[in-house]
Amino acid sequence: MLDILLNNYLLLINILLPFGIGLYFVLTHTEYSLKEFSIQVSLTTVILIFAFWIGYNVNDVYTKSYKTNSVSKFIYEEHWTEKVTYSDSYKCGKNTCYTTKTRYDYHPDKYYIVANTSAVSEISRHNYQKAIEKFGEVKIKSYQLNQSSYGDGRTFESIPSEVIPFADYDREINYIYASETNIIKSGAFKDLETQYKDELVNYPVIKKDDTLYGTQNFKRVVNSKLVSKEIADKLQDDLEKLSINFPGNPIIYLTSSTSRDFAYVVKGFYKDMYFNDAMLVVGVKDNKITWTEPVSLSKSAEFKVYSTNLTDDFNDLIPKYSEVLKNYWKKPNLDDFKYLAGSVDLPLWYELLIVFTNLVGSFFVFRYMFRHEL
Repeated sequence: MLDILLNNYLLLINILLPFGIGLYFVLTHTEYSLKEFSIQVSLTTVILIFAFWIGYNVNDVYTKSYKTNSVSKFIYEEHWTEKVTYSDSYKCGKNTCYTTKTRYDYHPDKYYIVANTSAVSEISRHNYQKAIEKFGEVKIKSYQLNQSSYGDGRTFESIPSEVIPFADYDREINYIYASETNIIKSGAFKDLETQYKDELVNYPVIKKDDTLYGTQNFKRVVNSKLVSKEIADKLQDDLEKLSINFPGNPIIYLTSSTSRDFAYVVKGFYKDMYFNDAMLVVGVKDNKITWTEPVSLSKSAEFKVYSTNLTDDFNDLIPKYSEVLKNYWKKPNLDDFKYLAGSVDLPLWYELLIVFTNLVGSFFVFRYMFRHEL
């Protein structure tokens, strides 16, 4: 983020405005001290950087990279009460005095999942019960540190004897998508999206999956309605298994379109935001594959070559795709695109608003400092 901020000339101008005005007052007004100048410039700089940081965060500079691991254990922490000793301060004459106090914090029952990546996700008591009914349960702790209650505070865990997918994601700056020079932000893409709007489906989101003990999961087959439920369920299951511990995120987008240009439209519709995807767009007719086209930021040309026209049969689609991914897919490194930092801008109205707010805020701060000695 720092490289993007430093490449934004309006941020630098916003910092120089109060700096220049403050320096002018230091040199021309004896009542405006160097101390006041330092406070003004420091405060303004922090506020400006925070304002620009908020702007970049809400304007899709950050993007998600999806990943899938597996559940390593289910945990149940029984309710308990903690005795907490702490210091409290109070005025005693001209001095500050301290006293030691005690409070009791209640910790309710807690049920959660731990994935192989150490990711943690809370689940319901019902889903935990389903897990222990199938996998059993062992006590791993009899009490908690600083526990003041009795007959509770135990911790139990259940270790699954089968692979249970757990979907999660990281956030990272996507210089490709954020850059204003990206062609996917052009008007031509909007026209294509309008042309294929009936085939475009929003990106799947991670949700709690009660069929898998409340784990985090999402649909890896977009437009699954275009094939039979049997095929869709098999694709979902195979992709979940393929995804576990794979460095990318395999996903399939089904379409009834006969044009390969549709894959290009999907890439634009998703705006390159999900850079970690190894997506395969699959043309479908009567539960048969008519064409396949990869959509990925993988640096490997071979991946694109071997993923095109992969097969015409759903029965061997995932096995063949797995081999291509294993041998040719390479995870993209977004740091390779840092050179685009200079073309990552905020909306002009937002930057002008910051300039206006900076001028007004600086005026009131300067006026306060002139009227009050610091």
